[in-house]
Amino acid sequence: MVGYTKAYKRGGAPPTPKEPGIYKNAVKAPHRYFWNKSPSKIVIVVGANREGGVEKWKEPREWKTENTAIQDKRRYALRHGYDVVVKDLTFQKKHSHEHREAWAKFDILREAIRDHPEAEWFWYVDMNSYIMMPEISLEELIWSHSESISRDKTEYFHGKPSKTDSRMPYVDYDEPVELIVSQDCLGFNLESFFIRRSEWTDMLLDVMFDPIFYKALHVKWVREEASALEYFYDEQAWVRSRVGFMPFRHFNSLARGCADSDKPYLFTYNETDGDFMVNMHNCRNRGDRNCHDEMEYYAQLAEELHSSWFTNLFG
Repeated sequence: MVGYTKAYKRGGAPPTPKEPGIYKNAVKAPHRYFWNKSPSKIVIVVGANREGGVEKWKEPREWKTENTAIQDKRRYALRHGYDVVVKDLTFQKKHSHEHREAWAKFDILREAIRDHPEAEWFWYVDMNSYIMMPEISLEELIWSHSESISRDKTEYFHGKPSKTDSRMPYVDYDEPVELIVSQDCLGFNLESFFIRRSEWTDMLLDVMFDPIFYKALHVKWVREEASALEYFYDEQAWVRSRVGFMPFRHFNSLARGCADSDKPYLFTYNETDGDFMVNMHNCRNRGDRNCHDEMEYYAQLAEELHSSWFTNLFG
């Protein structure tokens, strides 16, 4: 994490790209004002639910929560010169027997990649999240800390023991990293991840919805895209060769009460550690939680953290 270290953080083997991209020597991105129309190399893709859910109508507080989250991402993108797109998950009903919100992340990423031909990296982030350290650019957060990217799935995993065979043949860790993810106590977490435009990415997006695999295995993939991606990582050497992992809290800390783990500190947001973003995971589907109240709390906390810094500096 930028600006501090965590006790549980261990350095992983950094990737060595065969063809270094624009982030080989990452620097802080300059501000890009509204009159500068040059395309950004980074696009933030926000998965939204703008038209309402499939089980009930959206209430005014839900609209306010989404607007708060979207404005947060737009302010951050404007500050660092990124593009941001808000994609509606409700229109991505890939399979007729499923909820519209399911199996949509990679579909909307495909659209974003097609619509932004000049961009190199795409940051997908779910709606119910709030950036707590907006002064930190993605270049600083991710690519200036490539030594924290591990190619070993078990490096930062703190859940049940993995069944992954580390001796899979034909895995080439000299290949460049094209997908950067983190893992919660259940496995791959796809509520915040980074993916690079490439032929490898095109292949991955195609195979994720391969009808043969889907028909045979979708019942077992209880966590939708996360389970599917983990399956292909475990079974396909070409997928594993280009996936990198970072500590969970590096760019995707959970709100208090979200982590179903005996070590919640590994996953839960902590403002004293300077965590970059807080994710209100599953706040819509648990009766003891409220997305609106949680979003308002963290938005207010972010304001207080930065106003305190300003007050301390200027008296």
